[in-house]
Amino acid sequence: MYRKISIDNINKFNDVLLNASFLGKKIKLEISKLGININIDCISVPESINECQSASFFEGSSSYDVVEHGNKKFNLYLHIWDRFGLKDRYTKTISLYCGCDDFPGGFSGSFYKIELSESLEDNENIYLVKNFSNFFNNSLSSEIEEYGCDVILHNNEHFLIISKFKKSNLNDLSKHSEIFVDFLKNYIRCAFINEGFIIECYNTK
Repeated sequence: MYRKISIDNINKFNDVLLNASFLGKKIKLEISKLGININIDCISVPESINECQSASFFEGSSSYDVVEHGNKKFNLYLHIWDRFGLKDRYTKTISLYCGCDDFPGGFSGSFYKIELSESLEDNENIYLVKNFSNFFNNSLSSEIEEYGCDVILHNNEHFLIISKFKKSNLNDLSKHSEIFVDFLKNYIRCAFINEGFIIECYNTK
């Protein structure tokens, strides 16, 4: 039985986002829909933007330009901020920012925001999710399958599972790097696939 993630587990996962490292792991993604390659070797220490918001830059082998399209390269960074979400429930919001300007209609400011307060848990696992209901109800099954993630139904809403891990791993420092990199890899892939659909819609208007 799924239930909303507890505030305690939101804060524990936030600690992972702010403090975990890659420990030699790398993220390599090919987004065929956009002709984009992403190569990430590590992530910078979070920099405070204000008392509620921080940002971390993804780094490649020699620069911050980790997103490649054609013969151009662009930076990519992660935003995390505190706020109160729906019904004044405390949450953490996560989004990406990419400097890519090759696609009219795409990558406008922060994109693919997820609210940690929408994440789910059961007795064993945490499910980091993106509310997928509008897309699910208005898309073909082949388009949904492009994300390569499971979709679950909770309270009559559809959620895309971006990352799933054992709750006990939040209390095990040796598991934090695995949680961190797995989440980022899936999150970035889903975000860029989603932008691909947005750009397609923009170009068919």
